Amino acid sequence: MLRQLLLCLGAGVLGAAAVLAAGTWLRPAPAIAVVDLQAVMAAGAQSAALRETSETETRERAARFGERLASTLRELALEYDAVILPRQAVAAGAPDLTPLLARRLGLAAHPEPGP
Repeated sequence: MLRQLLLCLGAGVLGAAAVLAAGTWLRPAPAIAVVDLQAVMAAGAQSAALRETSETETRERAARFGERLASTLRELALEYDAVILPRQAVAAGAPDLTPLLARRLGLAAHPEPGP
């Protein structure tokens, strides 16, 4: 009886391991996409600079913008099943999500590309 129980338990563990391994091997690798973080950060800073606020409020706005930027990048990565890299890190061939990122952050226009 104990032997049968151990055999069933072992078979269950092996089956679960096989399902996990198959899921890992069969899932396609995430895509690579790029964003121009320098341009987005500059556009965010320019947008904040247009408002006349105290230094403390400017810092708070910058912190909130940074949090929104990080959150939006995570959302885009999940939505597009992609690893998002800075544009400067990829020579060619990856889709540029900068315009979409800028729109979602509420930046008025597509940021000018950085150097």
